[in-house]
Amino acid sequence: MAVNAAKGQHRAQRLFSELLAATEISRKRLHDEYFGKALDYKLAWEKELERRKQFGINNLPDPLPHPDQIELDMREGTVRMIGPMTKKEKQTVDEWNARMPEIKEAVEALKIDLERDLDEDERAEILKHIKIGEELLAKIEGTG
Repeated sequence: MAVNAAKGQHRAQRLFSELLAATEISRKRLHDEYFGKALDYKLAWEKELERRKQFGINNLPDPLPHPDQIELDMREGTVRMIGPMTKKEKQTVDEWNARMPEIKEAVEALKIDLERDLDEDERAEILKHIKIGEELLAKIEGTG
């Protein structure tokens, strides 16, 4: 149909335009539904977490995803999840966060070694490991 439309067949052009318009309308509807559900979820959980705080309820787990980790761009109509979405992802994030002090300590020790070591090959190797550690820390902190 698209080839015939490109060749100038009016019926094919009309049908292709209608098909394209229907597809775009469907995609827009799905997008709007997704954005609306994300907004509803975020607002409902913000309200619930405020209620828990108000009544001192602190024995319940936080929701996944957490509403603070859902970024909604009202101008663009986009949704961005920036935190764990499942219990398994949350467990992995918690494990890496628990290892952060150990990784920071290792990077600092490598920096001290770098100051002491005069061998250029060793310095290059130490710099490589410092870079790896700093990149890992940036990923864990969510800035990398």
